Amino acid sequence: MTEQKTITAVAFEPGNGLGELPLNFQMLPFPKTWKALFGDLQREVAPNRNGYAAVPIWSLNSALRALAPDLVTINKWAAGYKAEHWLVAKRPSHTEALFLIVRAWMDAEFQRAATASREKVLGAIQADDLVWQDEVVDIAKAGKPPNGTGDPHPLT
Repeated sequence: MTEQKTITAVAFEPGNGLGELPLNFQMLPFPKTWKALFGDLQREVAPNRNGYAAVPIWSLNSALRALAPDLVTINKWAAGYKAEHWLVAKRPSHTEALFLIVRAWMDAEFQRAATASREKVLGAIQADDLVWQDEVVDIAKAGKPPNGTGDPHPLT
């Protein structure tokens, strides 16, 4: 008989009176230059938004959840102009691999954009734009979203 293996969701629930619990994380911001470039592509494929273009990062984040297993959390608002960090990990993922996922996402998400527009963006983005940063996050002070688990994003 073979052993069954399952994936189980795990959550950290900070308790009251925890004090301090500083943990080292790697943080990766969504590059600011990318926000404008992908915003331009979004305006091209969805022009009826009065000039506003929210980058459809949810589909990229979904791909990363499936393909980058070392991520602790992903900021769903990372493509917004005020967001500080996008990816949080205990150890950095290879930026070249992440970049390939971003390129594949761009090809799928913006396939209706003009070829010249897509090529312009591809020429402007590169793996070197993705830079991991060391940060210490005090998990005891983490935000507590509706599901009750610790959320390091309000601290970053």
